[in-house]
Amino acid sequence: MGGHDDPMAADRRTLVIAAVAMVALIAIGVVSSALFTASACEAIEPAPVELTAYGTDVDGALEQAFSDLDQPGRDRMAATVEALGGQLGPVSAVHVLPDAVGLAATGIGVVATGPTTAVVDGVGPATAVDVGEAAVVGDGAALYGLALENPLTGQVDALQPVATGTAEGGALEGLTCQDTATVGTPLAFHLGAGGGELALLRADEDGEDAILELRDPVDGRVWAAPLELGRAPAGVQGARLTADLGDDAVVTGYRADPDAAGLPVLAGFDRADGAARWTLTRDHLDAAVSDDRPDRIEVVAVGSELAVVEVQAEDLDAPRDPAATEPATTGPRTLVGVDPATGELRFVEELADGTDLADVLVDGRRALVAFGVDDGTRVVELGEQADDVRHELAVADARLARSDDGTVVVVGDRGVSLLADGRVDTVASEQPATAVLADEDTTTIVFGEPDGGGVVVVVFGG
Repeated sequence: MGGHDDPMAADRRTLVIAAVAMVALIAIGVVSSALFTASACEAIEPAPVELTAYGTDVDGALEQAFSDLDQPGRDRMAATVEALGGQLGPVSAVHVLPDAVGLAATGIGVVATGPTTAVVDGVGPATAVDVGEAAVVGDGAALYGLALENPLTGQVDALQPVATGTAEGGALEGLTCQDTATVGTPLAFHLGAGGGELALLRADEDGEDAILELRDPVDGRVWAAPLELGRAPAGVQGARLTADLGDDAVVTGYRADPDAAGLPVLAGFDRADGAARWTLTRDHLDAAVSDDRPDRIEVVAVGSELAVVEVQAEDLDAPRDPAATEPATTGPRTLVGVDPATGELRFVEELADGTDLADVLVDGRRALVAFGVDDGTRVVELGEQADDVRHELAVADARLARSDDGTVVVVGDRGVSLLADGRVDTVASEQPATAVLADEDTTTIVFGEPDGGGVVVVVFGG
């Protein structure tokens, strides 16, 4: 009997061996995934592309981009461009792109950002790159192409700096891509970009050791500052945290929860070294937050002397939407003005029911704010010595820019409005104007939506 194994013991050994093998296979699978799964950098690597040169040929560009319009429609678009040229300066360049999500002022000129990102303020062929699946953000000496894994949380699996201020000959030049989804490294969540730098939330998967990170396109991390966000998984923290970069400060906003009233909901950091300047808790925003439910704190814009924050209650009863890009909110919206250097409140303005915040333009200690109302836009000034004039405009989905001479250019789905000396001049447009940028002596406007042959980017002045 002693020469035979106990069948039950043999079964136990078999189970142990199987369990060890399973753990080993899981471990090998994780390592293999880390080693052999293609980096997200491959999907966002910029590749040069050639675009047709139109010079200042507006008619040719309109025919290419808006082929679904009949000739009278294109003639009306040409008349729109001509009328704007009479007020903003003659057309100095026109380009056709497959799409343009935004415009950025960079060291090599105005750049239209999107799947095809291109320098657009020259009359010759646009210097352009195909950025693949990247979401392009930033301005100044570098843009950043992000592999945005989750728009709701802002999770980024890779980031690709694209030099715009150092590239020889005015080219868009991809620098070293950083893979942020490797095993053993903190997760990364996009917060803001500007002036050639990128701000990220970095945290372990369980939300531990959360930091605010500022990155440079060449040197990588410039500084890291600890964040007090409370206990939550990193993805939840990413969805709840917002931020924007000013010239001298980075301002962060975090969900104001009545059950965590002592946690910071707004904080200011020195942009140069990441030193904490100030923090505000929910109690400091008692004039803006809800009584008994969490509020989303959205940092909208940060200037040198004023930061603008939007506060609105979260809709805890909203059904989960897998396509959502931000948490569901409900009820009135409130705008709060904050001094980015001290955290001192400058104003608290509750918006009327049914209004949406369209755009904010910070100018010193004042903010020009565009609200969506009914099927139009209301533009007002908030802050110290604000102008009491309220402009009611026919355009909707407004975007704002201010030219060197003080003219405010408002673009939207039905045209372009120019605000100067208390007067409003509106030029109707057959195609929506979706982006605007005033840079030095030029004004650049994007017309059209990428559902046909593309969009037209027109540069006025220069």
